[in-house]
Amino acid sequence: MLQQNPLVTVLIDNYNYEQYLSCAIDSALGQTYQSVEVIVVDDGSKDNSRAVIESYGDRIKSVFKVNGGQGSAFNAGLPEITGEIVCLLDADDVFVPDKLEKVVSLFQSMPEVDWVFHALQDVNAAGDPIEVSPDHGSFETQVLDLRGMIRQGQELPYLPPTSALCFRRSILQQILPMPEALRISSDNFLCLSAAFLGKGYLYGQALSQYRIHGKISMLSGRIRGCSMGKRTFARPTTCASGFLRQHPLRIAASPMLWVKLVAERACIGSSKFLSRNITLTSSSLVGLGWTVRLVCWSIILEAV
Repeated sequence: MLQQNPLVTVLIDNYNYEQYLSCAIDSALGQTYQSVEVIVVDDGSKDNSRAVIESYGDRIKSVFKVNGGQGSAFNAGLPEITGEIVCLLDADDVFVPDKLEKVVSLFQSMPEVDWVFHALQDVNAAGDPIEVSPDHGSFETQVLDLRGMIRQGQELPYLPPTSALCFRRSILQQILPMPEALRISSDNFLCLSAAFLGKGYLYGQALSQYRIHGKISMLSGRIRGCSMGKRTFARPTTCASGFLRQHPLRIAASPMLWVKLVAERACIGSSKFLSRNITLTSSSLVGLGWTVRLVCWSIILEAV
């Protein structure tokens, strides 16, 4: 059970986002909920991010590391986390002022829930509302236990990216450290690992602003909300379902051991596949997002 006013950790990952970073930090520090610690992990930025972070002094915890990708940034932040609830925030996004107040209330009212994922408001580089991915703000509020759907090979609902992800620390500690071969789209790994391990809650109100700006490497990984139909899910979930039926005791005994063993090999093969088969054009961005998602499913759920 959570305490009456549990400490919430906001973990911000940053790489070369000096122009947006202060907005992200300020949105975490300026919450209506007061029991908050803010951790900023800088993943070897080459811009002026370090100076921005250091300007906050002891108002935040800071971690500076050599560049290793998003997964390594989450791993580096793990030892610093002391909150009972952990909310992730990309350095180019922002929280709405009452996000943590609402998230804490949700966790307190549903002790059986291990994770809360919520809707997002798409904004442009200047912070003005736009609509890029309709699914970001249009999913149904509901308690979800996706473990049964996974075992049955069913199509899963939309799961949002980093700045909409909130976890009990107890489940995040089972997922992290994650394979550092996942330099991008680590949020997919976190989402799907959490869904594999416990019950969660999808909240239909937008509690973060999700910034769409000009870096195509960012955009290709961030526009991932449009379903491509049931056939898209057929192979990963069907293979996973068969493996679960064949090896239920092995999975039940140590599910995250299988996640981490399979991930190291699968990431190498998937990166080669993407480089051969994906062309980064505006028409292929959604397809790339879902390709990365399906790769993460195979990482998490298929045998070596």
